[in-house]
Amino acid sequence: GINHYFGWYGGKIGDIEKWVTGMEQNFPDYRVVFSEYGAEANIHQQEEAVGEVGRYFSQFYPETFSTKFHEIQWGVISKHPYLVASYIWNTFDFATPATAQGGVKARNMKGLVTFDRQTKKDPFYWYKANWSKEPVLYITQRRATERENEVTPVTVYCNVGVPRLFVNGTEVKTVSKGQTSVHYIFENVTLNKGENVIEARVDIFDQRIVDDLKSCQKYISNGLTVSSDSYEGLAKEMGLTGDAAA
Repeated sequence: GINHYFGWYGGKIGDIEKWVTGMEQNFPDYRVVFSEYGAEANIHQQEEAVGEVGRYFSQFYPETFSTKFHEIQWGVISKHPYLVASYIWNTFDFATPATAQGGVKARNMKGLVTFDRQTKKDPFYWYKANWSKEPVLYITQRRATERENEVTPVTVYCNVGVPRLFVNGTEVKTVSKGQTSVHYIFENVTLNKGENVIEARVDIFDQRIVDDLKSCQKYISNGLTVSSDSYEGLAKEMGLTGDAAA
């Protein structure tokens, strides 16, 4: 097994592609277990646009960087069977008494779920959408409350077909696929000053699945407020049991 944290402890997030391709070429008779990968995410720290290099050993670990990290890394891992197994580090944030980074003392925040087990981070839903047979429809960056950009991409994870996106009641028609088949990106979405309502919808089994807006959250920033609906009631609407959108 090999541990690597491309983009976190060194290099860029996308360096994983060059690494695994090189292993396939140089050691074709071997197979590799990718035994650790991950990036820290403080849900109280957000940034709209992130690059491919994290700020390890700093006091700023935005959740949005970790989301991009996992989108790219799993996108590569899923396309390379040469990696016979991979292990996310970690499921939950955990205690590390000797450290004091990311704005929280004695905490490693590489978990997909917060230390108190109360909040599932965006990367949690990324893997659920990719791995689970339960339906998932989820708008990301719901905690990026301080919006500075009037024009922004909106990302939706959906494993039950192509989602439709509505901003203030108007459908956004332009959508592209991201790293995997569940990754949908709506580019150049223009927000109004004041309150904006963002909705994702999906049609399945000749039925339109919509939520009751119970998970509606408002994002307030420099003149922009974004209301985002994650449709976490999808399973209930379909008559399924379990936490389909939990």
